[in-house]
Amino acid sequence: MIQLAAEFGLHKTTISRALQVSGVDTSRAKLSEQDLIQVQNLMDSGQSVAELARRFGVAYSTMWMAARRSGRSLETEHQTGSIERSH
Repeated sequence: MIQLAAEFGLHKTTISRALQVSGVDTSRAKLSEQDLIQVQNLMDSGQSVAELARRFGVAYSTMWMAARRSGRSLETEHQTGSIERSH
């Protein structure tokens, strides 16, 4: 959307509204239930939130929240690159 806004000299909100009025879904990528199962398995194998966010094409914060909802403790993930389970 930012590229379109720059190309046409408009604000990104203007582009977003025009797309929404036209019936285009402008919401960000979301993780399906199947994705969440796969994410859980990949986290169990040691992949970091950042790696998984890139792999699934979502924001780091989206992946972080998905990990938190699955009961993971992420306090040490930032420092170590791995995730520990909550006890």
